[in-house]
Amino acid sequence: MNAINAQTILARAQEGRIIVEDFTRLADSLEWSLGQQYWRDWGSNAFISESVPVPYAGNTYSGFVRRRNGRRVGANSRPDLPAPS
Repeated sequence: MNAINAQTILARAQEGRIIVEDFTRLADSLEWSLGQQYWRDWGSNAFISESVPVPYAGNTYSGFVRRRNGRRVGANSRPDLPAPS
């Protein structure tokens, strides 16, 4: 694929896209502000009280969970890697 085709594809993929916020540091971003407000409002209740709670197992420091999820992501993005067990 030559550069002109890649640029055309990229331009078409971005047509009609609405930019909510231009590039900024994460700590200064709208996403960060909204996340902080969410945690202020919900605190630890976010893990148990919401209709769709924060998945605690995926947010812990368990090496097993990270390795398993890493293999799953890798298998979906790289067909040459072994399937997760």
